[in-house]
Amino acid sequence: VEQSKWGGLGDQIEKEQITPYLVHGRPLDFTLEHEGQAISGDIVAAGIHLLPTPKSNLELQKKIVFNTEIEEFGYMGYVDLWLPQGGLPDAIGSSRARNSTPCIADIKTGNPRYWKTSKDLESDIQANMYARWAFGALPAAEELDLAWINFSTKKPYKAKTSHLRVTRAQVTDRFAPIEATACEIHEVRKRRLRTLDLPPNINACGDYNGCPYQHQCNLSPTQIIDAEAATWLRREFRDSPTQPTK
Repeated sequence: VEQSKWGGLGDQIEKEQITPYLVHGRPLDFTLEHEGQAISGDIVAAGIHLLPTPKSNLELQKKIVFNTEIEEFGYMGYVDLWLPQGGLPDAIGSSRARNSTPCIADIKTGNPRYWKTSKDLESDIQANMYARWAFGALPAAEELDLAWINFSTKKPYKAKTSHLRVTRAQVTDRFAPIEATACEIHEVRKRRLRTLDLPPNINACGDYNGCPYQHQCNLSPTQIIDAEAATWLRREFRDSPTQPTK
């Protein structure tokens, strides 16, 4: 699959800059080029103070697997950075001191406009799935740090960590609706329904540059028009400096 320009840059930042720095202590490579530009070193340099100490007790791209309560299916993912004994800067970047709270960190690159806030992490599916696994892996732990380390890929380069400290009880509560949705998906798959047998969600037709299966769609002309209108309205209100009034 052909990768986007920015997706390829994100891979270079993680695999060829951050990983060698954390695993081997290798300095950032400011000559490494992507699309004819040597920018990944500068991008990472803007947030290097947010990363743990190189060659410390950490795992990168940690594969996680755990079963559900009903044990008919499970979850799998890859954690960018797993610190079972902690190790991120204390107060998440405000100093070089380190804290000992177990931490799951995710490396994000892109437009700051899309950076998740600490509040977003409370309901984020990926964050809660990772946290659910971590508490299972550390049965004695009662607290966990979630740290989304964000790097801007456009000038002026900047970086920021969105941090959320969670308890075992909070994650148990927040994972419950995720598990319920997963069980619903599992039941639908067991029934072997065809996609076109399911009720349409016209509000999603234009998401992510539009559904690539519109040529096979069984929506009526009226539903298609409604979907296009809903997409236009969301885009207008999203880009507008003021929010619509009720």
